Amino acid sequence: ALYSMICTMNHSCAPNVAVSYSPIEMPGAWRDSKDHETPVSGIPPLKAQVHALRDIEPGEELRFSYIDTSASLSERRLALSDYGFICSCPLCQSQQQSEGNLHVRPDEE
Repeated sequence: ALYSMICTMNHSCAPNVAVSYSPIEMPGAWRDSKDHETPVSGIPPLKAQVHALRDIEPGEELRFSYIDTSASLSERRLALSDYGFICSCPLCQSQQQSEGNLHVRPDEE
């Protein structure tokens, strides 16, 4: 089952896959009192698709982003605080190192 696999995929701000969801067409399967094709919950059933964003090496872990990766490092860290971890992907490490270098005085290099 793809959904159970997606639920266990880890995050990266430099993901190698993206996950997209689209409604499943189920004519006549869900009908409300107005004869519309809508499940009782009001949310149509969805199918998930995982798309590679780059070539993936055999054995490489599939990772997607839980957040907006175009945000700044501090914004991404704040968004990820709800998930209970600090991302240490290559993008975050690189940006953290760059930010750290901005705080070094020239005589300390």
